[in-house]
Amino acid sequence: MVLASKVFINTPWWYLAVNRMISHFLTVRTKTPEQLPVKYGGLSKDREFANTDVVTEIIVRQASKHTVEFPVTEVFINTPWWYLAVNRMISHFLTVRTKSKFVFVGPAKSTETLLRKPLVEKSENQLASMGLELHISLSTILTFFILVLMLINIFWRSKTKNSNSKLPPGPKKLPLIGNIHQIGTQTHMSLATLARQHGPLMHMQLGELCCIVVSSAEMAKEVMNTHDIIFANRPRVLAADVITYGSKGMTFSPYGSYWRQMRKICTMELLTPKRVESFRSIRLQELSDFVKEIYLSEGSPLNLTEKMNSLSYGLISRILFGKRTEDQEAYEEHMKGVVETVGGFSASDLYPSIGILQVITGIRTRVEKIHKGMDRVLQNIVRDHRDKTFGTFGEEDRENIVDVLLRLQKNGDLEHPLSDTVVKATLMDLFSAGSDTSATIMDWVMSELVKNPEMMEKVQSEVRRIFDGKGYVDETEIHELKYLRAVMKETLRLHPPVPLLLPRECSEKCKINGYEIPAKSKVIVNAWAIGRDPNHWNEAEKFDPERFLESSIDYKGGEFEFIPFGAGRRICPGINLGIVNVEFLLANLLFHFDWKLPQGINRPQDLDMTESFGLTMKRKHDLVLIRITHL
Repeated sequence: MVLASKVFINTPWWYLAVNRMISHFLTVRTKTPEQLPVKYGGLSKDREFANTDVVTEIIVRQASKHTVEFPVTEVFINTPWWYLAVNRMISHFLTVRTKSKFVFVGPAKSTETLLRKPLVEKSENQLASMGLELHISLSTILTFFILVLMLINIFWRSKTKNSNSKLPPGPKKLPLIGNIHQIGTQTHMSLATLARQHGPLMHMQLGELCCIVVSSAEMAKEVMNTHDIIFANRPRVLAADVITYGSKGMTFSPYGSYWRQMRKICTMELLTPKRVESFRSIRLQELSDFVKEIYLSEGSPLNLTEKMNSLSYGLISRILFGKRTEDQEAYEEHMKGVVETVGGFSASDLYPSIGILQVITGIRTRVEKIHKGMDRVLQNIVRDHRDKTFGTFGEEDRENIVDVLLRLQKNGDLEHPLSDTVVKATLMDLFSAGSDTSATIMDWVMSELVKNPEMMEKVQSEVRRIFDGKGYVDETEIHELKYLRAVMKETLRLHPPVPLLLPRECSEKCKINGYEIPAKSKVIVNAWAIGRDPNHWNEAEKFDPERFLESSIDYKGGEFEFIPFGAGRRICPGINLGIVNVEFLLANLLFHFDWKLPQGINRPQDLDMTESFGLTMKRKHDLVLIRITHL
């Protein structure tokens, strides 16, 4: 009989490393079925040993005194390739690696797992010829020690880096991971809860990163106004760096002359009030098609979330590119991937000194795949637009955003030339900000109105009173919808589209509220917590649009208790375009249709308002409603 020490199936790499360090004689850990049938000369197609004519049958069972033992260290099943790669880099003692899911390395004894076979003459020599070593692989030990040394280094640096600093208060941290364990799936809520215990300016250690969490209007003003230039930088985020061509887009580019140039192009060329106004006919046509599509769903449940997402993506595509792209669906899927990868906390970003984490976690492979897919679509768009003649644009061939960027590229009088890479990065920035954010806002507004029927009635009465005479919503009179704007502001207070504003980085050591903020600190402003701060909002958790009717508070970032789009130098430059698009869509939905919940939800108050955390804060469940045509 051949006795094997272990059969590992889907066993975590850290378990293997620690287990082998503890004892030369490893015990059994298996999740195999009780029997693994084998053909002579090898396993079945997906579990095949290479170059072996010894094993004819494998049965995993308890060893007994009747067996003949031959020690084999381990059989790895589904061992991650990266673990084997690192292992082999350290030592050539790692033996057979077949193309199958099985790998043999070295010997050890066990009294629990048995690989039984009919004895074959000279089987020991045959197994030895396969490269089965009679000692524990030195590479395994070295791999484990290197990992331990890296973790000790992280621990020591995090322990000593700010030992003499008077940091803001914060929760107790654990060695190596800091406060990572206190960040739940609803990160904005977890941080708000911790801030209530430790204060509105809070220090947290997330892996290697020193993080400062801001949770009040007063502290937000310090960061985004008083010391705005010190906090105008962005920390490096792997996903954003790869997807946006090395942070060439304005959103994630470092603060400096390049960022200032791109910001100026956005505010003075791409998103001016005049240009936003020029897209009115596009909005009218897209909304007209949208309303016709909804008319066809009379009486049946309608997934309004999906419809608004599709409209938002289509509208921003026409504004940026002049038309809906041929690869619209593929591009939308890639964009969803961007939102998911950029919005989370990646292990490779929390431990930037351990570069191999980019490979281990698979984050680099994933974002590179997303980037390639989006780049293919954007490159085709840029190529098609370059064939157009630069000059005057008629009503049907107006200058879209791609045309503007290519015109500026052709002029060539900029400090930082607009390469095709910069053009594509800018388009990616504008598309993600203009589509996903707008759709999220509309989804939450309709959800709050359906949940609060009396407010739905008020806002519909206002819209119909103003536009009933015309029979359609005229964009030129949208500014008269005071209550609708109050509803939008109240929705943004409770459900900011980006609950944790994009992080900033402290470029130099400074003091806030008597506390020292170290250089390179990552600063997170919790807009969700600030919008629900009872120190600034009466009945903060209540949806009450009336609070904004007599208030001068606006979206522009001047009042720090209400910053759904940020504030300071890094405030969102596309506020005007986004608000106009959202107001026009909502006015049409409220003018043409009445809305009710489908069967199964007995009371409006029972509507599930659970949030799904990400770069943008969406509803966890799509909003499904039944529309009734208003006559």
